[in-house]
Amino acid sequence: MTTNSFDLGRFRLRLLLAFLVGITSSMAAAEMSTLEEAILDLKEECAGYIQDGTFKGKDVSNYSLDDDYFYVGDGAVESFLISRTGRVAHLFSRHETLCADSAMNEYCGSSGCEYSLIINDNVFTLRGRFVEVVESSVGPVLLVGRAGANCGPYSNAAPCVQAHVWDEDNQSLNRMGN
Repeated sequence: MTTNSFDLGRFRLRLLLAFLVGITSSMAAAEMSTLEEAILDLKEECAGYIQDGTFKGKDVSNYSLDDDYFYVGDGAVESFLISRTGRVAHLFSRHETLCADSAMNEYCGSSGCEYSLIINDNVFTLRGRFVEVVESSVGPVLLVGRAGANCGPYSNAAPCVQAHVWDEDNQSLNRMGN
């Protein structure tokens, strides 16, 4: 009888592990699907420029949709832990992509660049001069370097940051700062 209960216990453990791997895989697949959608949306935008024949005032009529007209740079996607529970976030830097060999940096201006932060299947838009993750007593904190009117009455040169933390219970990104 001990062997049967041991085998049953191992079977239950294997079943539980298979279930957990399945859930984790589907969550990871949803995140990657959302990230892929964000990249494909930008590729479609680039395709529109190619079809129109102009991008950022430059003639791109020599490019074809059959060519490699869109490129996602090595630094365009960064993945990191956003919570102590092991939740993974993906930061997509749109300005690290190329359309017709030119940076798609029209998402950048004096207030910084636009980033897509993907957590689970949620996409959060961030704008700033930089994005970095620091560890704190509450867990990972996402810092976004801000400028201009986002910093209150201070000049553009004054350093200021906006802090974000992931709320696992509400599945939301909580923000502090301008």
